Amino acid sequence: MLFRLALLFSILHFANCQDDFRIAPSDGSVRADKSHVMHPPASFGPVTSLPLYGPIRGVQHSGYVQVNAQFNSNIFYWMVEASESAPANAPLLLWFQGGPGSSSIDVGFFFEHGPFLFDTKNGRPVDNPTSWHHLAHVLYIDQPAGTGFSYTDSNDGFAKTLDDVANDIHTFITLFLKRYPQYAKLDLYVCGESYGGKYVPAISARLGQDASLNLKGLCIADGWSHPPSQLPPYTTVALINGLIDENTKKSYDKVYDQCLTLVEQGKWHDAALLCDPTFWSLRNATGSVNPYDIRAYGNYDFDPIDRYLKRNDTMAAIHANHPFGSTAEQVGQAIHDDFCQSVRPLLASLVERYQVLVYQGQFDLIVTTAGVLDLYWNLPWSGQAAYQRAPRVVWQGTDRAMAGYVKQAANFTLVEVCGAGHMVPLDQPTHAFELIKRFLYNIPWPTH
Repeated sequence: MLFRLALLFSILHFANCQDDFRIAPSDGSVRADKSHVMHPPASFGPVTSLPLYGPIRGVQHSGYVQVNAQFNSNIFYWMVEASESAPANAPLLLWFQGGPGSSSIDVGFFFEHGPFLFDTKNGRPVDNPTSWHHLAHVLYIDQPAGTGFSYTDSNDGFAKTLDDVANDIHTFITLFLKRYPQYAKLDLYVCGESYGGKYVPAISARLGQDASLNLKGLCIADGWSHPPSQLPPYTTVALINGLIDENTKKSYDKVYDQCLTLVEQGKWHDAALLCDPTFWSLRNATGSVNPYDIRAYGNYDFDPIDRYLKRNDTMAAIHANHPFGSTAEQVGQAIHDDFCQSVRPLLASLVERYQVLVYQGQFDLIVTTAGVLDLYWNLPWSGQAAYQRAPRVVWQGTDRAMAGYVKQAANFTLVEVCGAGHMVPLDQPTHAFELIKRFLYNIPWPTH
């Protein structure tokens, strides 16, 4: 989920990549939004049936919550109530995709761990046996405004900082729980992927200030959180996996040194303009390896899901009134100065108060395992020494297959997932289901 360079390459890249970080125009402006439409009144309601699937089992809700009346900013959600097989004390889990501008409906819901996966061959949703709604009430949220089905009627309505993001989500969850008071007293977990490594800490810190919410923990999946740790490993990871040679590494190392200097100087705009396109240039130098999984080349194809979400009957079934994905680019442009900023101080504070799970696919390139390990090894918190001393334990899944490696101390657990790239639930659905179950229900990990 990296930002994109505002060049032809980036425009083509955007058409093929739904879960990447994105960058603003070279002048730093937010382009006028040509995708604004006259929206009918925002609606909400139960989801009882889907095109090409039929009647839905269980309880689902979807629709909009207005988070800013001045700009008519509306956040779209799709709530999946816990199934009958879930524990009686099932919590409420919020899911945030990255981007910025990537849709939780498109990726998390239909591509990773929602109640349906998308059968691309036949162009229809099918049941997902490892859906997380068998563990929790899962609330998939398209945010910031402008993402997926969410929208704003003003350029001023696009989030420009993580504070904007966090405040909008606090407004959203407050109004959502008034609309659905049956979920208001449940334990609450905040989870997200990729740029969710920024969203989740910011949102958790804001929700944690609200005593009416039962925030218990947060989960970050292959998260982009601290550029000083996560930018340098790119070239080394590419080299040791045979994707580039030493000369290419030396060339890109020089550029990343410049990136880090700009970061150290707090020149966030200039840093983003240099650091993000450097990654995509490096990726091109590999022959276009999949940035989310170095075991493959090319990229994931979301077009079949996107076409389904753009159908009029699909939109009607889920109470959507905004052209899907039409303003995603503006989302990335608006918040681009955040790209090279760090949320490490927030992480250090949150791990003192809440249960924190970080899981990481070992074959991810865009958010490397090396960068994530460096971030949390050096995270300054009261449990840092204990974490550094803790053994790295082999995790064998309940299916008796090698699942990954676990390292933990106090409230913090880091899991490296074997055989997975950036989207762990896509590559290892059974093991992803198990690790979330352990996290939500405090099931002990192996200790040796």
